[in-house]
Amino acid sequence: MAWTVLTPFLFHSLKATNDLSIKKNTNQASNGFAHGDVNTFLQDKTEDRHIDDAKPPTWVNGRHMVHVIYSRFMQHQPDLIELGLARLKLFKTFCLPTMTHQTNQQFLWIIRTDPELHPILKKDLLNTVSGITNIAVVGSNEIRKGSINGGFRGSNAISDITPESLFYGNMEMVKSLHQSAQTRTVLETNLDMDDGLGLTFAETAKNVTRSKFRGNRKKNAWMTLCVGRHVEWQYFSPWDNATDKGSLTLGSTHICVTSGLSWATMAKAEPEFIEAHHLIKKESKDCKAFHKAHVGCWQELPEDDLLAIRARTPTSTGMARVLSSNSEWTKELVDTDKALWPTLDQTFGISKASIRESHQYLSEHMEMVVHDNLKGQCRKDHSCSEGIKKKLKKIIFKGDMFKNKHDLVHVIQTALDSPLTAELWSRFCFDSLDAQT
Repeated sequence: MAWTVLTPFLFHSLKATNDLSIKKNTNQASNGFAHGDVNTFLQDKTEDRHIDDAKPPTWVNGRHMVHVIYSRFMQHQPDLIELGLARLKLFKTFCLPTMTHQTNQQFLWIIRTDPELHPILKKDLLNTVSGITNIAVVGSNEIRKGSINGGFRGSNAISDITPESLFYGNMEMVKSLHQSAQTRTVLETNLDMDDGLGLTFAETAKNVTRSKFRGNRKKNAWMTLCVGRHVEWQYFSPWDNATDKGSLTLGSTHICVTSGLSWATMAKAEPEFIEAHHLIKKESKDCKAFHKAHVGCWQELPEDDLLAIRARTPTSTGMARVLSSNSEWTKELVDTDKALWPTLDQTFGISKASIRESHQYLSEHMEMVVHDNLKGQCRKDHSCSEGIKKKLKKIIFKGDMFKNKHDLVHVIQTALDSPLTAELWSRFCFDSLDAQT
């Protein structure tokens, strides 16, 4: 597996980023997006905290642009408590601070979670987002994003958001934004719940969109925005197995990663987005090839900024690019790790102390989290790979140690009566048995 190394140019860029003083916005409504009596919003009369009793927020946006951010939490996995609690810990560490401290708060953040989410997880989630006025938590297993079904401008974009399904948020705000989207440029962003965005992401994405769409009188431009340079936090540190904070690496930029992946459309656009994120750069043109009408191209956000951080841990359904304790490493990876840590607070609003807490939590609950992750494999809209199951099992099962929580011995016997039988067994049977949860 190839990992990006730190070049002298990148060291300079990281230092510049670290020296940059980014004012953290601690008032979510300061940009004029969400208005109303916050005390009314926060009345905890029921488990589901609707904030519909407040005055409907006025639609205000300095870019004349509707920005919606989509996240998903435990969809089709409502009963996996240990996995859910671990993911909430990562959410609080990596995702939430980067959103509440965005320099531009003019966006609606929609988190969709399983309607039957376990009460323990539901309560923790709602307590965590309490007080944030530009967020909606919805009990829905639907998948919404800007690349399908007309995005947020589509007629069914908010059909799953009802007074009954809205666990937290302002229904009038959601309706107002959807109505405004019909005549304005719409920017839609994907954000995984264990990942975060650079504090200037929202402002940068809006500025790039406005710049690229300027002068398009037909109002038909549309493009995909991709995060370029980004950081990956790894639970494991192959060069330091005694680590209490994990390690930081640079993510690959040869594809459009899912964190921060955005879709921008003007009011009269008829987009045909490439849905598979790993094929966007391969099957569409770079926007640099266009001089005016940006129709169907992809645009990488400024290369001099770190605009996303991704958590790579055993809570991941797909386990993509997750380092293990015995992964290969080089001196360049160690140098990259050392250079990235000082950038976290200024670039993402993430503290090293909170990362240590998450690392400790995962260490103490690793076996239960991995068992839950194995149970969650192959459920609807989730990965189903024997290779992923093998990766997860290697984390908790060491060597030939007998380990069985049910206090029983289970033996499977197979008779091999010919070389042909042995060949078929090794091809079709062994992998499936080895990957059993």
